[in-house]
Amino acid sequence: MNSKCYSNRLAAWCWLLLSATIIVIVAFCHFPDAADWKWCLPLEGRYHIPMMVGGFVFVAITSLFVFKCCRSETLHRGRLWAITAALTCIQTLLVYSYYVHTDWDVQQVTGLAQAMAEGRSVEEFESYFRWSPNNLLLSRLFALVFFVTGPLWGLKTTLFPLLMLQCIGAGLTALMLVQTAMHIWHRKDCAVLVYVLYTLLVWLSPWWSVPYSDIWGLMLSVLLLWMATAAPFKRQWVRIFVFAAVSALGYYIKPQTLFVGFAIVIVQLFDMLRNRDSIKKLLRPTGTALGGIAAGVLLAHIAVAGCGLHLHTSKGLDAPHYLMMGANYQSIGIYSAQDVDFSRSYPKKKERHRAEMEETMKRYKALGPDGTLLLWGRKNLLNFSDGTFYWGREGAFYKYVPERDGWLSRLTRNVYYIRGEKGRWNDAWTTCATSLWFGIMIFAMLAALPRKRKAESGERAMDILFWALLMLTLFHTLCEARARYLFCFAPIFILAAVEGIRRIIPAQNSEN
Repeated sequence: MNSKCYSNRLAAWCWLLLSATIIVIVAFCHFPDAADWKWCLPLEGRYHIPMMVGGFVFVAITSLFVFKCCRSETLHRGRLWAITAALTCIQTLLVYSYYVHTDWDVQQVTGLAQAMAEGRSVEEFESYFRWSPNNLLLSRLFALVFFVTGPLWGLKTTLFPLLMLQCIGAGLTALMLVQTAMHIWHRKDCAVLVYVLYTLLVWLSPWWSVPYSDIWGLMLSVLLLWMATAAPFKRQWVRIFVFAAVSALGYYIKPQTLFVGFAIVIVQLFDMLRNRDSIKKLLRPTGTALGGIAAGVLLAHIAVAGCGLHLHTSKGLDAPHYLMMGANYQSIGIYSAQDVDFSRSYPKKKERHRAEMEETMKRYKALGPDGTLLLWGRKNLLNFSDGTFYWGREGAFYKYVPERDGWLSRLTRNVYYIRGEKGRWNDAWTTCATSLWFGIMIFAMLAALPRKRKAESGERAMDILFWALLMLTLFHTLCEARARYLFCFAPIFILAAVEGIRRIIPAQNSEN
């Protein structure tokens, strides 16, 4: 993973073309039947161009300010840890002031975890996990947290300790991002800018109050990137083994995390094609990686063993189902209960996969080239037009709101709760968050612009980012669409955006 860097222009050109297309779609396209789909977009899909301009200007001004302030060459770790600890405490207080008990998949995952922690029957959750076994490992992890913070001491299980753990994870993720940025650019100003943008877009996001795979997928994506670049492994085989094992575990929590690993493999293959002598050198790392994958899969199966559920491997909904759902023009590729019922009507996996693929091809054939492009454009409009990442609009999101008094609760609820839940300032927060997201998207696109200067040490890392972002975008173009699914890669977008920023905005210090 630390071999000589080669600039893979294919990834950059593909990302430049794809991201530019998406930005044009977000800026100028809309739904002709807006009344039916405006609930999917923040602010009903209006003001995209002003928000793009505002977001671009804000990110540019913030970058100039950070570059001007970071003139010293030393990144003080003590200060960084202190600031991170302070922000973690602040985030924990904020989360406590506004968190809610939501339904959709979250209540199934946390409900099973609480039942396992308390030793109750889990039979009521069997129907859900029979068709969605991918969330079982996450439930086992949550059950461990619930048990350690509740029944182990004779107490009841409560949700907040799990949210505290996620807040701590947000802080650790920020530290890993800073180390990764220092590895890529060897510059304090870029690392600080990554930290600032992460704080504004990700750390302040209310999604940290929802215990689900989106948050854990975000942490795992950054963890994998950190292990591949900046982690202080003394032996290369240890790095490869641990990376492969964590990638395998990440698949059972959030499959999109695999895109980081796939991106590294693609870059390595390009290096191999350039140097035929390196083919033999890949044999041992490949064996180590396979061993790590086997260890991760084994650990995942051990973790879910004894959960009390009677599951069948033939019942789970796999990739063909999500491809079929992504080809549904009537639902614009988002969740469709009719598609779920269609898949569940086939009890055997082979028959179900065949029927799903046939239905997918049938839908695309009926759409034709023009209809297919229109569908994909609308799906990317839904995916990339929301800086809140679909906050507050999943199912009966505010199923139960705990009673909390005080000025902080009133403030945060007015900001984070949607208008239907008396969020007086929610539109203002949505505008700010979406504008910032648009600005980051534009600069992430600019990161792929060709440069005249020689290849730098961070060029290889940028290739990994481009490939990962390409796979994520294409995956949700073809499969199920949802802005929430992009949240786990928001830090990756930020790293790419900082590369775009440093290409057009001069820095105060050239190296660190």
